[in-house]
Amino acid sequence: MIYIFYLVAFSGLLYFSIKKRTPDGFLLAFFSALVYFLPGFFGYVNEPYAPNFREAVEIEAEVYVIYIMVLLGLLASAGIWDHMFKPIKPFPIFSGEKTPVLDGVMMVILLSLLVVVAPSYSDTIFSDDKHIMMRDLPYLHKFFMLYAGLAGILFLIKKRYWLVLLCVAVLAWDIYVGFRSRAAFFVIAAVLVWVYSLGPTRLLSQWRAGAVGLTIAVFFFNYKNVYGDVKRGDYARAIDRFFSLDGLSASVLRSEPFTIQATLNRIVRESFVIPGRVIFDQAVAIFPFSRSMGASVEKFNDKFQQELFPDLTFGMAANWWAYWLAGLGWAGVFLGFAILILGCLFVNILLRSNSLILSAMGAMVASLWLFYIHRNDFLFTFGYVFQTIFLALATLFSVVLFHGLLSANSRPFESRSRREGS
Repeated sequence: MIYIFYLVAFSGLLYFSIKKRTPDGFLLAFFSALVYFLPGFFGYVNEPYAPNFREAVEIEAEVYVIYIMVLLGLLASAGIWDHMFKPIKPFPIFSGEKTPVLDGVMMVILLSLLVVVAPSYSDTIFSDDKHIMMRDLPYLHKFFMLYAGLAGILFLIKKRYWLVLLCVAVLAWDIYVGFRSRAAFFVIAAVLVWVYSLGPTRLLSQWRAGAVGLTIAVFFFNYKNVYGDVKRGDYARAIDRFFSLDGLSASVLRSEPFTIQATLNRIVRESFVIPGRVIFDQAVAIFPFSRSMGASVEKFNDKFQQELFPDLTFGMAANWWAYWLAGLGWAGVFLGFAILILGCLFVNILLRSNSLILSAMGAMVASLWLFYIHRNDFLFTFGYVFQTIFLALATLFSVVLFHGLLSANSRPFESRSRREGS
């Protein structure tokens, strides 16, 4: 099975690298699948038994079937999109998006979040123990960081680079605190916006961008190994470990995908199942006010970790494919894949929008729906997707409203004279 996986993976790489096409959601989805299916190239996963002990376990044949199905499906879907796509009329640009009103609205929202969140931090924020750090973490912290990423993409599209740096500084604080994901959302979205703006191109000719992307990926993988040193202020040790060959090797061979895929591998081997209602409850819980109306919800982690990995003292990330397989069997795997393809279409439609805000929203949603989907369940993935959409639409509404008010106030006599002359 591993050789079929090699063949499919490299065939996809050739297609996306050599064919002249606009880099889009399908490219990101295929690339993210390769990243999270990384153990497939080595033939084993790292099954954790204790915080500092992992055992290399051979990948089950059924796991390779899922890998191959997903990669082939993405490759075929991209080919259909490229050859049969009929242009969809893009969303128009909205009033005020290309004016300073958009910059002002985003800065007001960012500063408002800063004023509200900053006083809520306690001394535990500086702890190198993530459990202690998260104990008193302000609830709005994640919204502050998520909006900083969205604003950063909008400023990037508008070429307000000094404002982009301001948003990057906010996200750097999030990395220091101990979270990599929201900074990664921003970086993935920024790269997608840039390569999409190139139009039809052969990615092989953009090898410099690929090298930069690989360097950034290594940073996000490797930072987890030195996070504690940074929080303790031992920067010399952090730098030494970060740039050592052992550290770089561990950043790949002991990276998150090897543990995440251990969940899928164990679920296949143990034929582990969860009640299908867990998926239904999560689907209901993503809608606003559903929990306040009594909707209960369980995380996938609550179901599998205690039974399959009971001795761990840390929480494991979920696995999208294991989640669907355990909940609905192979029919669930196909449903999970259909949701992934739907995300590719949704992102592509938004990316070609003339609206700056909708384009930025599409790029941010892409990083969540098409990239990070592999390590999450339905609740986490679409909880973040809906939050991003809400923040983007709230910004859009505010921009249109304030631009309309300012435009009306700037021409009161002109508007009045037109009414009188009509």
